[in-house]
Amino acid sequence: MDEASLLSTIKDLASKTTGRSDLAISAETDLIADDILDSLDWSVFLLDLEKHFDIAIPDDVVEENNLQVAGNLMRHIRETV
Repeated sequence: MDEASLLSTIKDLASKTTGRSDLAISAETDLIADDILDSLDWSVFLLDLEKHFDIAIPDDVVEENNLQVAGNLMRHIRETV
């Protein structure tokens, strides 16, 4: 999956989670610190992401790899799928 498609999927899932269509997400976006997702939204978003890509992302992997940053999350998905 190319970077643009992956970023688009992340944006779509984040929009679905928040109910907002105006999200500006780039590879550098920290989905939590940049107020895209709050902690509850983050949990729902990760579950949707895991379901979409048929993967599991353990909490320790999220923390160790700083996966709330979109670029890190994209890299992890590419390495996992």
